[in-house]
Amino acid sequence: MAFPAVEKIEAPLPDEQQVPPLIYVVDDEEISLEILKELLKPLGEVVGFADGASCVEACEKKLPDIIIMDVNLGAVSGLQICRKLKSMSSTKDVPIIFITASQNTHAESECWQAGGADFVNKPVNAMTLQHRVRSQLRYKQQADQLRQLTYVDELCGIYNKRYLIDSLTRDVRAAKRSHSAISLLMVDIDWFKPFNDFYGHLHGDTCLKEVAQTLKSCLLRPNDYIARYGGEEFTCVLNGTNEEEAITVATRMMEAIAHANIKHEKSEFGHVTISIGIFCAQRIENLQDKTILQHADNNLYEAKRRGRSQIVSSCDGDLLLV
Repeated sequence: MAFPAVEKIEAPLPDEQQVPPLIYVVDDEEISLEILKELLKPLGEVVGFADGASCVEACEKKLPDIIIMDVNLGAVSGLQICRKLKSMSSTKDVPIIFITASQNTHAESECWQAGGADFVNKPVNAMTLQHRVRSQLRYKQQADQLRQLTYVDELCGIYNKRYLIDSLTRDVRAAKRSHSAISLLMVDIDWFKPFNDFYGHLHGDTCLKEVAQTLKSCLLRPNDYIARYGGEEFTCVLNGTNEEEAITVATRMMEAIAHANIKHEKSEFGHVTISIGIFCAQRIENLQDKTILQHADNNLYEAKRRGRSQIVSSCDGDLLLV
């Protein structure tokens, strides 16, 4: 890969974000990878990968702000990796800039169709690459701010119902394509109305925020997420998760809420508890996102009917009391 001698951009993005952007670079040619990393170093923290699978694995542990990826990566192309990342809830909004040796219209069209945000032709012009990375980082920051206003519950600091509905549709579609399971948890704070009536709405809001953040802390994978469904009800989506794993997450949540020990004098337990309904879709081909929500909600209702502070789960219709 040939690079002309140019003056590097030495300063990171000015006054746009205090934490340096995290940039992932994917190229199976060692020399090219090192050159790209060196060129992009002034723009943020740069991590290199020799193959797409390693990049995907790293994304599951820590999300980058942008990915620079060669189209030709051997057995699994950069286009395939891009499609995989765009199908995952956690990485679908990460911009991907392709590096490509092809300069024909069809090759460019493939980059766009795969979900690429931009592409740079080889031989790479260093200044062009730097400016395009800066441009995508700036655009991502603006898009993140807009998503924050559109998709985040202002009180609890987690996703809202609009985000849940939009994302669940994509998640179900991705699960159908990959023939993988998806689990959904409906979580409700037990006797929350008596809590509000007794302690007042300010304390009620504080309780909601603490419960929401406690539940969120129980999700250990970046592709799982929690949203406030409405009132004191929350929904967790666990992608690629079977029923046993979903029950493990739900149990962790109940234990974490119990450990928080939020006083609730109007509860028979003396502290805030939660009830959880789980639905795991394994035979997902004929299921819709609304159906999954309804099954989980029915199981939540059953958990509350049986006395609250418990888990009721089902997998494709088979009921299990935990």
